[in-house]
Amino acid sequence: MHFQSTFLNPALVLLSTACLLAGCGQAEPDAAANGNQAAGEAQAAEAQDLHDVPLTEEEKTQLRADNESYADAVAHIQSYRDTIATETAGGNPAEAHRALDNLDLVLEWLPEIAQNSGVAKTSWEEVNTTAQQLRDLFNAVHANIDDGKDPDYGSVTADIDKGVESLTAIKPEPSD
Repeated sequence: MHFQSTFLNPALVLLSTACLLAGCGQAEPDAAANGNQAAGEAQAAEAQDLHDVPLTEEEKTQLRADNESYADAVAHIQSYRDTIATETAGGNPAEAHRALDNLDLVLEWLPEIAQNSGVAKTSWEEVNTTAQQLRDLFNAVHANIDDGKDPDYGSVTADIDKGVESLTAIKPEPSD
């Protein structure tokens, strides 16, 4: 008998504690409202993440092939910039994820692409520096989107446009 009463007392304590923590006795509508709120938040997070799917190795390989020349890479950078500007202003900034991911890789590869495309050695530092500055600017926009904040693309537009213009002005030298 002594064993049973010892066993029951901790069980009652646990049950009482669980009831207090879980809010036993709360009205059902509050529990339903909390459940609906949690479901809504989960749906919003899922909708935002729907567009944030990592690039596959196949996609990266194709992206690399599409950007073999400096001229092609700069044209894609301009196109991605325009897409990102449109998507971030269009009411669903999460749709800019793919363009941001592609752009980040192209900018990362740009110094090597420039070297392999006949860009003068005297321009390599400018390409490298400008590409890194653009990556930083676009990464700030990307981070805002990931955090569910306003992308704030407008605050970086002028610097982005200046960087893209700088890259566009650099021309590969004709090969002999």
